Amino acid sequence: MASISSLAALSLFLLVSVGLSDAIRVARYSSSQGAGQGGGNGGAYQNGSGSGVGLGSGSGESGADGVYVSAGGGGEGGGWSQYGGTAFGGGSGTGSSSSQYSSGSSFGNGGSTLAGGIGGGGGGGQGSENQGSGGYGTGGGTGSGSSEASSGDPPSATPPYASADASGNGGGMGGGRDGGTGGGKGHGSGFGEGQP
Repeated sequence: MASISSLAALSLFLLVSVGLSDAIRVARYSSSQGAGQGGGNGGAYQNGSGSGVGLGSGSGESGADGVYVSAGGGGEGGGWSQYGGTAFGGGSGTGSSSSQYSSGSSFGNGGSTLAGGIGGGGGGGQGSENQGSGGYGTGGGTGSGSSEASSGDPPSATPPYASADASGNGGGMGGGRDGGTGGGKGHGSGFGEGQP
């Protein structure tokens, strides 16, 4: 009876150990990237200013397949004034993409899978005024991406992984004879998930 109890306890310990090692191995090879870029500039005959902002984020979980996804968007705008007054121009762009892939093979077993999508957009505007003293332009862009991978194979000796990448960018500009301002902003995010 004691030997049966000992054997059962040993079997339970081995099952828990294998499960934990697989979970640690999968999580160890998780990877994802997110990036955002933004820029702005302003010019004038006497003075001008410009500014830009960027934001990026990413998250990922590891699985049996590798996934790549990207998206980008951008916008631009400009304003111009010959003698003064006001001029305005603006633009915006968005991009998004998503992908999903399921496979019976994993990287650990010598198989390789790739799923991806790309999306982008852009816009621009311009304004001019013969009588005025300033110009203004603005632009913005956003980008997002998501991916999901799943496989029927259990994790093998070589850890599988999944990754996702997404980015967005935007910019704006403005100018005037005596004064001008410009601004731009960008945002990007990425998400990846894999299931063994």
